[in-house]
Amino acid sequence: MADGQQREGQVGGEQHGQDADDRRLVRRALHPGPAGLNDEVIQAAPLVHVGNFKERDPPIFRGLPHEDVMEWSYQFQRVSAFNQWGPDQQLRHIEFSLEGVAARWFSGLRPRPETIAGLMGALQAAFRHHNYALELESQLRARKMGVDEPVMSYCYDIIYLCSKVDPAMTEERKVQFIFQNMEPALMQKVFPQMDRMDTTELFRRLQAHSQAALIAGRSIPVNQILLTPPASKSAENGALKQSENARKTKRKDGK
Repeated sequence: MADGQQREGQVGGEQHGQDADDRRLVRRALHPGPAGLNDEVIQAAPLVHVGNFKERDPPIFRGLPHEDVMEWSYQFQRVSAFNQWGPDQQLRHIEFSLEGVAARWFSGLRPRPETIAGLMGALQAAFRHHNYALELESQLRARKMGVDEPVMSYCYDIIYLCSKVDPAMTEERKVQFIFQNMEPALMQKVFPQMDRMDTTELFRRLQAHSQAALIAGRSIPVNQILLTPPASKSAENGALKQSENARKTKRKDGK
């Protein structure tokens, strides 16, 4: 009897503790902020993928002259975050993400950094292009809108290049770079309609123009619509007379 009461007390105590933890978690979710003096810190469980989760392979870096080690580093970190790799796992995977010249560089690296930040720094120092910032700005200025390229594809690529050149670039400067190599006819239509010089306003105008052009392309021009002129009264009478004669002839043949 006493043992049963003791077990019930333990279960009740555990349930009470769990309920208290649940309430604290809900309270923090609804009212985020620093933990109170009497409120213990509860470690959130790591994010776990469920369902048909499949890890993504990290990108390969070969150390070729045309490759951008900074862009590769960014993509490697994206894959690492998606796969939930910790620092140690990143260190193990990075060796097998290097091929060619980059793999030989890694094999001869002594002393070898023991942290992912240190290894990434050494890799970038070895393969980053000379005057990298100048090269990025040159790419931005040389980016032209293709003949049949969708305008928003061009715009988003320009914005991406702007973020690489200067993460704090002003909206007005971004718009200037977009207009710089945009199709002149499109710029002449959109620029006068701009209420303010920012990308939100520009994209709104461009999307409206693209939608209007798409609708116009699907429509039949008015001058290509062939209207059938109304039949005259005499023509209608002639048609009726021909129809009546045909019926009379058919009745005679039947007799």
